[in-house]
Amino acid sequence: METKTLQTIDPLVFLQKMNPKDGHAFMSWSKDDHGWKRIIAFNPVETYQYFRDDDDLLLDSFIEEHCNRLLAGYLAYDLGYELHQIKQINKGDLDLPLVHFSAFSNFIQFDQEKTLLHYLDKNYPDQIMEIQGREIKEFPSVKIGKFETSVDLNKYRAGFDRIQQEIRSGEYYQINYAHQMTTNSPNSGKELFLHYFNKNPANYTAFFETDLANIISLSPESFIHIKERQITTKPIKGTRRRGANPVEDERLRIELLGSQKEEAELYMIIDLLRNDLGKICKTGSVALRERKKIQSLSNVFHTYAEITGELKSEIREIDALLSMFPGGSITGCPKVRAMQAIDELETNPRGVYTGSVGYFLPGKEMEFNIAIRTIVQKGRKLFLGVGGGITLLSEVEMEYDETFDKARSFLQDDSN
Repeated sequence: METKTLQTIDPLVFLQKMNPKDGHAFMSWSKDDHGWKRIIAFNPVETYQYFRDDDDLLLDSFIEEHCNRLLAGYLAYDLGYELHQIKQINKGDLDLPLVHFSAFSNFIQFDQEKTLLHYLDKNYPDQIMEIQGREIKEFPSVKIGKFETSVDLNKYRAGFDRIQQEIRSGEYYQINYAHQMTTNSPNSGKELFLHYFNKNPANYTAFFETDLANIISLSPESFIHIKERQITTKPIKGTRRRGANPVEDERLRIELLGSQKEEAELYMIIDLLRNDLGKICKTGSVALRERKKIQSLSNVFHTYAEITGELKSEIREIDALLSMFPGGSITGCPKVRAMQAIDELETNPRGVYTGSVGYFLPGKEMEFNIAIRTIVQKGRKLFLGVGGGITLLSEVEMEYDETFDKARSFLQDDSN
């Protein structure tokens, strides 16, 4: 793959100048240098989809075939039921692939002071210059209906009470309990992405266009990063809304850091992920780099940890991803029993929400997020999953309200 350095290109302006004739696009973005790569790719040469009733998952073959290209896509949360051999009861009707990846022969990478073109097609630099030379078309105003959930507080309370009863019975220690919100919008996926991105960029932001749906992910959470056989995971557990003024903001930050409930959740997930990493990493290489750090977002505070390891020689990058999937921070502990309970409790399959969106770079470096703060657009309909961790120390109304705090960046202006 050839590389060419250009003067800095504004990625958002470039995305606005693209049109449907350029083909489906993928974009990953981070708001600072602590996130993942800033990339735009479009016009894939081949796409791989895996649906629920397909015979075999052949993603590893697709990755090997296109190892010299950028591979970008998603794994839906519900793929985890097949990977862990759990019979799924709640199958729903969204009818999207459990796996969708696209192979791109060319892509743009945006660094702080330069723009890099990586390409196999000789005419790619000329194509980029042609797009750069286009005029920006004025987008129509963004119109988004009010998001509604079918799970009101009373329904949520019934599930919450069952969860706490099952925790007391020893079924599991904690569980991530979610519900789905829906609304409608006449706008394109790109228009919606740019609208939300400008409001609340995150370190694991992604936009992915497909034939069947568009994915808009403003995730703050890294699931897996693998580079030169080193694997890192950064689970988020613990949330408080941001305050209305600096004094309230600091009070809520200190409250989160001092919460025994939130700390217990985080430490249980740390143990779960250390166990997951232990299955695929060399003995003695798994290490806890950060035990409890604070992350400040526009609408909420989070606490998170960082755990690393070195992959065993026989473990490929795709093996590591599938072995760890889905992320423990959005299932519960122990993982398999928590997933069974989620299937029984929740009213909709999760789909892409709490799955993972990400990419494989040529050379096998890979990064995937946890697909929270994520909208799936299918036709005019928008689907937004929201949820949070439940333990014996949880309070039902606080947990229910927290699900909306996390989604506030999508809900603030939903009456437009």
